[in-house]
Amino acid sequence: PDGSTGTDRFIKAYFNQGDDAVNYTTCKRPASNSQNDKSVYYVAEQDFFRSKTLYPGVGATFAYDTAIGIGLAACQLFEEKGTEYFNGEELFNAFVNTEFDGATGRIQIDPTTTSRSAQSAFFVLYNSIGVLDKTEESISIELEFTSHTTAVADSESSDVTWVDLPGKAYRYADGSTEPPLTIPPKIGENLNQISLGLHVAVYIMMALIFIFSIGFIVWTYWNR
Repeated sequence: PDGSTGTDRFIKAYFNQGDDAVNYTTCKRPASNSQNDKSVYYVAEQDFFRSKTLYPGVGATFAYDTAIGIGLAACQLFEEKGTEYFNGEELFNAFVNTEFDGATGRIQIDPTTTSRSAQSAFFVLYNSIGVLDKTEESISIELEFTSHTTAVADSESSDVTWVDLPGKAYRYADGSTEPPLTIPPKIGENLNQISLGLHVAVYIMMALIFIFSIGFIVWTYWNR
């Protein structure tokens, strides 16, 4: 989200990448090594990053922090063990205990869930809007980033504040920006409409049926 120092640094570094980064990225694409055919795979131009051809989304910042976190965990293991050889479990345990400032804020892993702590992450809200094509035969989906929230790292509260982006208002299913009515509070309702007396009568009938069934089985077996 705008205003995050880590995100600002990440985006600035992303767009400052030069020709070496473009060449390295392009060479990793399968078809570009031999064919260089843009109809098969996208081939980035030399000014791809500096021209801001593709703006990195929120997912890019989280993916970046994940890769950096694994790298830092590997470096920590190397310092502790004095060797670059370690297994996946050791790397995972080191990653869970890794904490650093990344593109999405302060990275903290919850040791219980082994996932990122919700208090250290931010969440984003997108509008999913269906758009009819000119022939009105098909619908495409557009995602519009409208707002975000950032939880306080030392807060255990589930209450968060959503921050709307300038000029962006969330549109609801009816097309308006006004939130719908909230769900009314649950009213205590007794869904058991059968009276106690009827319950007792049914149970007695069930018992009688069971007893007579056993009796008929025994009588049939004895007089076969």
